[in-house]
Amino acid sequence: MGVLGIFMSRSDNPEGSVSTDTSHFDATICDFAWYTPYGNGTYGYRTHVFSHEPAAGDITWYHWATQGNTQGAADDGWEHQILDAMGRAIVVIEFANGTYALQIYGATTTTGAYSATTWPSALTRMDMSIDMSAGGITINLYLDGSGTAAVTHTNADAGTRTKPVTINLRNLDTDHVYTSELYVADFDTRDTRPVKQMPDAVGNYTDWLGGYSELGDEEVMTCADGVANGDKVSVNVATYGGPATPAGIKSVVLKSVVSKGATGPQNVDPFVRIAGTDYSAGSITPEDAPLAEYAEWLTNPNTAVDWVVADLDSTEIGLEVKT
Repeated sequence: MGVLGIFMSRSDNPEGSVSTDTSHFDATICDFAWYTPYGNGTYGYRTHVFSHEPAAGDITWYHWATQGNTQGAADDGWEHQILDAMGRAIVVIEFANGTYALQIYGATTTTGAYSATTWPSALTRMDMSIDMSAGGITINLYLDGSGTAAVTHTNADAGTRTKPVTINLRNLDTDHVYTSELYVADFDTRDTRPVKQMPDAVGNYTDWLGGYSELGDEEVMTCADGVANGDKVSVNVATYGGPATPAGIKSVVLKSVVSKGATGPQNVDPFVRIAGTDYSAGSITPEDAPLAEYAEWLTNPNTAVDWVVADLDSTEIGLEVKT
């Protein structure tokens, strides 16, 4: 299992609109929400498009938190469009006078039953599973970690649609939408929440040109550069600010936006440093343009048991240049 994409940094969409009004997101989890204004007309607003890796299996999970107004209360519309590698829509959340359903695009377009209640206007956590096994598409949308789907729908024939790799936070004839806590995985995301921690101090290694301030400012153009094989940079991260007593930490994920240089070593190895020992995630080969890469540790590699909150504040994160 693994995380396929995390979209909680402004560098994920530098031109995208955000809100720092804490009424629109949980400030213990993140520090802003993606903002999509009221959209109308044929195309609506297309402001936040995020791509991720395809799931290893048939099921892809999306998690996000939404705060909006009375979505669809005055007219019919949709939001949160998910697409395949060819840019073809797989599903949107469809609205009719405040109630909502799943509209699935397979060989034909079909819409499921509408919800018994209207779209929640308070900040609400949502999880969506997309199952493309058996030649069809089955989608469930859950609210606040519930084990029972608020809406569900199956389109028996997926047609030529392939696994989802993009989520487009786009509105058509719905009210303002604020989306935060957005991540994608190939495991069940219900009862999980991503907690964002950013670099805030120099770590043990300072071989790279640039350091924690460049790595933690969420700007792609201000970066740290590793030159020679074996060069390392590491940083401490800000104090964990999430829930005080989580049921468990599913994994620690290091997200880095990296690109390879024109000359010299072409690989980079993410690592965590705990109690004076480095634990490698394995080398990756970045693309020519800056793109997100993910390294994941399901357990604390120093203890070989589940992570606990105290581990997070004493763990350095880093990158090593590799040939």
